[in-house]
Amino acid sequence: MDKSWVNESRVTSVYKVGVERFLDLAFEKAAMDDVIPCPCATCSNIYLYPREIVREHLICVGFEMDYARGTWYLHGELGEEIDSRIDMSSEDEADEVDDMHGMIDNAFGVVNSNTGEPTDSINEPNAEAAKFYKWLELSHRFRRDKASFDGKTETRAAPLSLSGTELFEQCRDIDVTFGKKPEEETRRNRIVRKHDVQARHDLKQFGIRHALQVDEDVASKMLPPACYTMSPTEKDIFCKVLSRVKVPDGYAANISRYLHTLKSYVRNKNRPEGSIAEGYIVEESLTFCTRYLNEVETKLTRVPRNDDDGGSRSNQGLSIFSGTGRALKSIEYNHVGHSTLAQLHSYVLFNCPEMIPFVERHFEMLRKNNPNMPLQDVKRMHKDQFPNWFEYIVDNEHLHDDEVVRTDLQWLAKGPDTILGKCNRFVINGYRFRTKDVDERSKTQNSGVVVTARTTNDEDVTYYGKLIDIIELNYYGTRKVVLFQCDWVQDRAVKKDRYGFTLVNFNRRLVTEEPYVLASQVLQVFYVPDLVEKEWDVAIKILPRDLFKMVAEDEETDDVDPNDVDPNDLDPTLPIEAEIDPQIGPTMVDVDIRPNEVRPNVPAIPVDESTINNQAGEDEGILYDG
Repeated sequence: MDKSWVNESRVTSVYKVGVERFLDLAFEKAAMDDVIPCPCATCSNIYLYPREIVREHLICVGFEMDYARGTWYLHGELGEEIDSRIDMSSEDEADEVDDMHGMIDNAFGVVNSNTGEPTDSINEPNAEAAKFYKWLELSHRFRRDKASFDGKTETRAAPLSLSGTELFEQCRDIDVTFGKKPEEETRRNRIVRKHDVQARHDLKQFGIRHALQVDEDVASKMLPPACYTMSPTEKDIFCKVLSRVKVPDGYAANISRYLHTLKSYVRNKNRPEGSIAEGYIVEESLTFCTRYLNEVETKLTRVPRNDDDGGSRSNQGLSIFSGTGRALKSIEYNHVGHSTLAQLHSYVLFNCPEMIPFVERHFEMLRKNNPNMPLQDVKRMHKDQFPNWFEYIVDNEHLHDDEVVRTDLQWLAKGPDTILGKCNRFVINGYRFRTKDVDERSKTQNSGVVVTARTTNDEDVTYYGKLIDIIELNYYGTRKVVLFQCDWVQDRAVKKDRYGFTLVNFNRRLVTEEPYVLASQVLQVFYVPDLVEKEWDVAIKILPRDLFKMVAEDEETDDVDPNDVDPNDLDPTLPIEAEIDPQIGPTMVDVDIRPNEVRPNVPAIPVDESTINNQAGEDEGILYDG
């Protein structure tokens, strides 16, 4: 095909006729669902468009010249019809194949060959980046995009690339000092970055945040303390909290371990920084690529650290027997007394959802047979007599048509084996739990528990505690139930602070005959000692490891976790209620949590203005007397 017309002016009829002939050939031999790769200088055969848009691009922008002068192999010039249509017969079959093309498309933001649309939106650089557009090729669309940037087109040619010798000459006088710079001052001075002072002057220029501007009315210029400025006492408390806090396993990064990883990247000891950068990029690239590999175990697809064998969960039988979880250490089995076994079995019976009809039936029977008995006495009798009554009912009545459920009811009615299993480490629901005595010897904290229970008044009460023991009930070798024995805090020893955090006092523990809870009912928290309010700990709820909390835009979020509340979103005019023992403190606290621009009760920072001016061109900072 004659291609001489591509060199003609795009406004001539010869060029326009040539474009039409090219489009006839391309759409006859290489069209895919009425679109073809656009060969204009902007698209460069990356994006797929219909005939009208391709014609517009070729006339307004012109051909990508390297392709125009060569063989139009993407548009059928070889006479071979390019059949690159993708088999869309089954999405399930496509998912089984490693999506290497999708990986490349996402990496470079190119068009998806199935839809003709870019797989990732292209982020337009801001106006600050316009100064770099002269480095782009002359046909790049950013050069002509006036509306998105500074209103001007960029027509300058790209500067010549510097040779290695020229780069060396420009950099030879740069003083590079690795590590910490030697101290130039021996007196006890503190340093304020000059940029912070300049930012305060900028506030005055912009006419905003007047309270933070430098006070010009005093001889010694003062920097008002910003809302984030801490007093020496607060800094001391903050550092003590960080030094003493113990977080759950996997909650915080192990810095020393990561530094060891970075050190392992070093292959050339003369260029450690470059080796670390290169190794980090390789690691990130491999991580990106593994997201598109199927049936290959990688760090992203391997079994999670806190896997609780959820795939083996049984959907048949009683729900209380379908729980998952696994012990991390060997389980020790020992005989247990009758009273303890009765307490454990009673808790299992009263917390099995399928037992609710039987519980209500037995309670109503006792109320009917004992009309004059006080309610508390009826409840006590109900708790003591229900296990034997239920065993009698199972033996003499046909309770369920499902054979599996009927068998489970029989095992449950007989009660657990007298041999009890115990361990001190257990994984369930993505949480890794450890008993309190193990935590005391560890650097992490995994014994904090929280559970929400429904009271007899149909009210939800949240209980905070610490895990004491992990117990496995064995129902004659066929079914098992895991319970946690915990030290619980009284519900009146729980309060909210001014920021919405939950504080608990473990000096006021709950005395109860039933310190047990099903392992499947428990969530994990960790406790941070409050150094301001002595004897109180801040309870912080956490999500399971490898689980991310995603909220849809249309999802209703009526139930808000106090730990997730942003203080800036609260109404500062409303008081925060808290259930507090009168012996501990007030029951109502008036709170104003609107952040102030200036911290009260924190002294302003004196600044020597001459020092600022003298060191305006230096990077070390400015000094002021502490």
